[in-house]
Amino acid sequence: MSDDQYVLQHQGLLVIHGAIADGLRAVLAAPPDQAMDLARRMGAMLLAHHTLEDTILFPGLRRASRLKSTDVAFLASCDRAHKDLHRLCDDLLAATSAAVVTGLTRDTLALLTSHVAEEEAGLAPDRLRTMVTIEELVEIGQSAERMRDELLARQPGGPALRDEVHAKQRGG
Repeated sequence: MSDDQYVLQHQGLLVIHGAIADGLRAVLAAPPDQAMDLARRMGAMLLAHHTLEDTILFPGLRRASRLKSTDVAFLASCDRAHKDLHRLCDDLLAATSAAVVTGLTRDTLALLTSHVAEEEAGLAPDRLRTMVTIEELVEIGQSAERMRDELLARQPGGPALRDEVHAKQRGG
């Protein structure tokens, strides 16, 4: 396991994106009586993840004031995708039928797939090194971990998910 903070930040992003995408795929594979609850959990998880990025990560990158015009455009694109995904998640959380949940989950997964590909490339270690100093990245990471733990603690099943995330971060 690397001790490079830029690599670790990116690996954490890959883990959470993978967990969200896998969860949405599980919704699509689940029987209708289980799909609704799972879809709500995944919608809430995606909203929590984006809250963290929108509140901690992206403002931290912008505050560092080392962004190139391509970085500014990249973050603006992420902001737009987050708004679109937020609307889909709100609809998913409000859905009252399995058929609607299935359609919204497909739409969410499709948009999420293209969004995370862009985000993972835009936040790759080499790009992050040009955006923030190591000290700024560590501060952003610590703030993000605190907020993630607070958000997970409020969700049903959140403490267990938080422990799972911590274990994956430790390579377990």
